[in-house]
Amino acid sequence: MEGRGVLVLIVGLSLLGTFQTAQSSGVQENSLFLPAFLWSDQSYFDGTHHTKYETMPAESVMKGLLHGLVQASNNTVLDARQPSLLLVFVGQQIRTKHLGGPESIESALAPLKKALGDSQSSLVLPYVTLSTKRAHLAVALQQGLSRAAYQGARIGQVAIAGPCAAALAETELISTAEVRAYLGKRADEREAGSTDVLVVCSSAAAGDASSEADCLVSEVAEMAEVHEAVKETTSDYLAAYLTDPSDGTRLGRTHRVLQALNEDPAAGNATTCNELCKTKAVIIETALIGLLLIVILLCGLSCEFQLDTPTKFEVARD
Repeated sequence: MEGRGVLVLIVGLSLLGTFQTAQSSGVQENSLFLPAFLWSDQSYFDGTHHTKYETMPAESVMKGLLHGLVQASNNTVLDARQPSLLLVFVGQQIRTKHLGGPESIESALAPLKKALGDSQSSLVLPYVTLSTKRAHLAVALQQGLSRAAYQGARIGQVAIAGPCAAALAETELISTAEVRAYLGKRADEREAGSTDVLVVCSSAAAGDASSEADCLVSEVAEMAEVHEAVKETTSDYLAAYLTDPSDGTRLGRTHRVLQALNEDPAAGNATTCNELCKTKAVIIETALIGLLLIVILLCGLSCEFQLDTPTKFEVARD
């Protein structure tokens, strides 16, 4: 009887484990395939222009960029170069299907192709996976910069422009119109041997009356304007174009609300959850799971007690 009760308990735990596994596998499979473009006015990518068709996650692309800064700062690689500026433009419109697409799409991407062609070296990654259950690329990049600085990368000032600016902290917040003036100022103030980081999130959003090509034209034109400002003010730079279809404007609004609530918890009748609150939440979750397991065990025992088995066997007749 006890063995059957334990069996019911094991079955209940297995069902919970199966449910959690299904959730985690669903998150991994739910991803997007988007392109990434990297280029430089120096020979950062072996001095060549090439395309890498290997599928890789966006996190690996950013880690690769930042790892190069760490290597250059620590002199761990003989030919590693330390750029004066790392430009990361986070767009929303470009998809892998647009590469080699119809003529209207090809013409919309012309400024980006020109930037790659005019550079000393470039790398195109057509198949970058982007999980839908993840932080905005600008937020993930800032976290990566903190880790790179801890590993020894000499990172100067980090500036954010565009709708995602309000989502990030401990950075210089500027508007897209101020990018050229900001870069000119930093060219005079930047310390030798350090790399400034400029993250620009696209403000081009698809409207009801906007076609796919029009959205691409608007976004790529914005990127080209920022890139032109970088070329005029910085002699040694590394640029990257990453696609994140998340709504940067909504992201900015959300973080502004959270920032306001953190500064004034009474605003909007908000309640903050401190360490004690988090501990209580964990205890309540554990208690609920334990209660569920006890119910499963009692159900098994109840089924066991309902079995009516004979107490003795009848003596066989001759």
